[in-house]
Amino acid sequence: MSPRKVNIDVLKKRVITEKKKEALQSKIIILSVCLSIGILGYFAG
Repeated sequence: MSPRKVNIDVLKKRVITEKKKEALQSKIIILSVCLSIGILGYFAG
């Protein structure tokens, strides 16, 4: 196995983990926004 091939595999893994992190962060942001809107609505109503 050539070193270049290994580097490509490492880069692919890094890209995949970065995408997973971004997806998780966006889910957390959406969840927190929904929760805050729900709590505000609960106290307002």
